[in-house]
Amino acid sequence: QFRREVQVAQHEFEDLREEDRNMDKSFKMHFADAGDLADLLYRLFRRRPKVQQPGSTPTPSVDDAKQHPFPGKGLHSADPFAVAEEDVGAISHRTEASTVDVLDYQNDRPPALPEDIWERFWDFRKAKMNKEKEIKFASERLVEMENHLVKLEQEEGMDNRELLSANTLIKELHQERIDSGYNTDYIL
Repeated sequence: QFRREVQVAQHEFEDLREEDRNMDKSFKMHFADAGDLADLLYRLFRRRPKVQQPGSTPTPSVDDAKQHPFPGKGLHSADPFAVAEEDVGAISHRTEASTVDVLDYQNDRPPALPEDIWERFWDFRKAKMNKEKEIKFASERLVEMENHLVKLEQEEGMDNRELLSANTLIKELHQERIDSGYNTDYIL
């Protein structure tokens, strides 16, 4: 059953990546009315936030991760990959806290660009960045799920070997019992 959940997560991840690619492909179509400024807008569109230097924002320590490996779920969660509603944005929230947008709404607007096109551009870019955050979250979740699946498969293999060993031992004991029953000396 967990394999199916991993497959569903893989399909969701692939769908998100496809939507992201489609957003890239449709950019010039959405901003064809910008004329000569379309290339400049595309360069601005591709510009991404810079990650701040390590140490400038608090990051969770290794000890925190050991104490609470699945935030919001408690230490004994049956499903470590079930995401509560408040946890959906947890990774995105950490990403937002550690990034600074390189574009400024007021200062980076090309002077010849009409306000309505700039507003559309800004919304489209924000949607694209949110899609990238979703992809990053889905990717991290998928990696965790795949690692957990590998662990489960290893445990299943060990359990199957132990079960096979136990079944072999039971058969040997049963056969020994039958053999000792046939070899009973009768007192005459």
